[in-house]
Amino acid sequence: MNRKLLQKAFKCIVSPFRRLLVSILQEIAYYALPAQPSWFVYQSPLSLAHVCKIWRIGVLGFSPLWKELYLEMQLVWHDETVLSTLASQINMWFSRNIR
Repeated sequence: MNRKLLQKAFKCIVSPFRRLLVSILQEIAYYALPAQPSWFVYQSPLSLAHVCKIWRIGVLGFSPLWKELYLEMQLVWHDETVLSTLASQINMWFSRNIR
């Protein structure tokens, strides 16, 4: 099979997901949330934001997905750079909740 034919076949397979209404996508994302949301990219909601551009916009712009974050930390000393990076990531997570 040539490349164009493969691309066309792939497009036919994934196109129904690309045509989902944003509100339906957001409902799916909401029900896909784990009991303890974390910022791992393999876990919802971040994993859904990596599907395609439309899903990224829908997921990142849906504030109910960003009202909770589960952090598990060991009580060890971290330098200020690590703590500053952590604080900025936490702020980014919760800033999506106030849109």
